Amino acid sequence: MTRIAKGADTPVPTALLRVAVCRRDVSGGPAVDASVLLLDANGKVRGDRDLVFYNQSVHPSGTVRHMGTVEGDGRIAEWLEIDLPRIEPAVRRLVVAGSCEGGVFGQVAELSLRSLAPDGSTVASCSVTDATTETAFVLGEFYRRDGGWTFRAVGQGYGSGLAGLATDFGIAVEESTPAGPPLPEAPAPRAPARPAAPQPLPPQATVPYAFGPEAAPVPFTDPAAARAAGVHTGRGRARVTLANPAPGRPALLDYAIESAGSVFGHTVRIIDEYGDGEQLLRGSQDGARGRTLLFRNGESEVVLGIEDAVDWRLSLLPVETAPVLTGPVRGTGSEVFRYAGPPALLALRRLTGDEDQLATRTVQAHGRTVVSADTGGRRRPAVGPLWVSGAGHCYVLVNAVDHTGWHIEPTALQEAAVFGRSVSGHGYGVVHHSGPETDVMLTHEPGGGLDVLVVWALDDRLEPVRRVSIGGGLRRMPPGFLQIRTLGRWTFGTRG
Repeated sequence: MTRIAKGADTPVPTALLRVAVCRRDVSGGPAVDASVLLLDANGKVRGDRDLVFYNQSVHPSGTVRHMGTVEGDGRIAEWLEIDLPRIEPAVRRLVVAGSCEGGVFGQVAELSLRSLAPDGSTVASCSVTDATTETAFVLGEFYRRDGGWTFRAVGQGYGSGLAGLATDFGIAVEESTPAGPPLPEAPAPRAPARPAAPQPLPPQATVPYAFGPEAAPVPFTDPAAARAAGVHTGRGRARVTLANPAPGRPALLDYAIESAGSVFGHTVRIIDEYGDGEQLLRGSQDGARGRTLLFRNGESEVVLGIEDAVDWRLSLLPVETAPVLTGPVRGTGSEVFRYAGPPALLALRRLTGDEDQLATRTVQAHGRTVVSADTGGRRRPAVGPLWVSGAGHCYVLVNAVDHTGWHIEPTALQEAAVFGRSVSGHGYGVVHHSGPETDVMLTHEPGGGLDVLVVWALDDRLEPVRRVSIGGGLRRMPPGFLQIRTLGRWTFGTRG
């Protein structure tokens, strides 16, 4: 982490950065609203649209966004997104400011700014420790330097609120304008809200996956700019063509879809050249808001069919903004992670009392998607393989509705149940058959009317390569790791 003192600066990567204006959650404390001003070579805005804050949350260029407010772990964060590679050449500085509503900054506990790179690492951070009666603050700024970008910790206060700060940078403010914009209601939380790019968790350090930006970008006011930036909005049934921002690679699809009231909620399908559809999202399984992986085979574009929806928004984000899975993580709703570790087991458990969909899947660099573990709406933990192809990385999808809390954790292969003469379990799991190929008697108690026991043989990378059994009975079982897919009870036993 690069923590700098007031007045100091540090280079930052020319990348899509997430910036958090943070404070401790104190009962009765004043609210803080974060904003960004885009300044030209004269240190002034080019017009009112160069101020981005909660009530004007996306710059017309699509390069700066106010992402919303998130609370968690005793902290509150106002999140901003700054796409440095796409900032217009005329913009020379990006000032990150805050205004205080219902008090002064001297009453704001532990005010700080953190800037995160696409991999979740902190590239710059600074704290404000000398605030007194100010109602607005320039916390820091990004400025062009030697062909790149540098961040400076500024720490300059204003007693006249956002209006005075904005006037200083060339925005004409009417006299009736209040000192700071009123705090909006926080975006609908996803219990807790999930970050778009959280810091990777250190091994064995489980923390709430709540302290980060509400990831769903808000709609553009300029439809042409929105489409150019990969944001599509609409209402009702529709077909939408999405262009891959990086053909040959996948992208994140961030979605917010209000279902029309059908039993299973909205449906989003990938439509092929014949007009046939393959399900991508369903409201009852993937929730109203979340993320999934699109262009899994590197397609240049896809056509999506949206059914049983009211208002909807689809936003494309670089796949690099997916958080990196390095250890245990907690969260809610549907999410995408990047994983570049060795083959491992992936543990999954539910943290909330609901009985809704909760499953994990892996997506390889070549596009193959397979189920890792599925809880089947139950609270019993499940385990599945976390396999990585020769490309050296994969993506992990968590499928859950908005309010379903979950915990996932990569664990060592040694944690797999070992099958010598007998082994049993309940639900999805991974077994290590340590002996030679042998006849095995499989018994199964279904977890539901349609539940079937399916066993897959896994290779050295834990890729499911051969289905060796459907249902119980006597089966020839190969050595090595085996994936069990069922919601019921199962037992493996040798004869004799």
